[in-house]
Amino acid sequence: MPVAQSSSVESSLHHGGRETLVNLLQSMLGIGTAHADTLKERLQASGMSGAAASHLTDAALALNGPRSLDSSKRASAAMAAAVTAIAPYSLIGALTRAMMEMNSSKYQAASAIVKNGDVVYTNSNGSQNIRSGGTASWRNNNPGNMVAGAPGFQPIEKNGTSAIFADYSSGFNAIVANLHTAKYFNGTVGDAIKTWAPAADNNDPVAYAKDVAAWTGVSAQTQMNTLTPAQINSVAHAIQREEGWIAGTETHVAIPTNR
Repeated sequence: MPVAQSSSVESSLHHGGRETLVNLLQSMLGIGTAHADTLKERLQASGMSGAAASHLTDAALALNGPRSLDSSKRASAAMAAAVTAIAPYSLIGALTRAMMEMNSSKYQAASAIVKNGDVVYTNSNGSQNIRSGGTASWRNNNPGNMVAGAPGFQPIEKNGTSAIFADYSSGFNAIVANLHTAKYFNGTVGDAIKTWAPAADNNDPVAYAKDVAAWTGVSAQTQMNTLTPAQINSVAHAIQREEGWIAGTETHVAIPTNR
């Protein structure tokens, strides 16, 4: 559900940063009050101020609670307050790192199966996370919609031709790693996008590249091998956005207890 518009958010989170932040917050479905302190601690460990971490935790709780106009307004106001305390892309980076750490320590799956369109992740401790609804990239922990079998990457399963990764960080890191391979890294950003989303697969690589340029500030004519790590990450986030990372519903099934 789109978050209500906020002029302070719109003016501060430029180049699509607001939408990226919303998607990251929404990907933490099921956070609940029990995990709020953990999220706040992770954000502060990533270098965010206590005030900004508190505001973002409030935004995550509002986004992941019952959907209503009031919750949208509360989430938007909380994000606006957080933005005043930290630069938008630093904020997004801190949130991404915090979410990766939470995923790695709490929700990294050992295996996955596709069942009636849902993706069922089984964790190493025997508990399960079931993802339904949303987009395929979210269900598959595959923000780049990468195909299974891409060299050098280790998905835990596949959904049709698409890779299923153990967690968000694995899927996002696969985008970054892939962008550093020769077929992407030795040309321009526009060339990389044409390879990532070819017209033969019913994509519009020209429009795709324009979106990436608008969201990152990196032109399609820029050589990939001249980009800084931060710029590569911003291109990866733009790919995630273009590919359509939208969260659905995640249900956690606890470990059965023996009686």
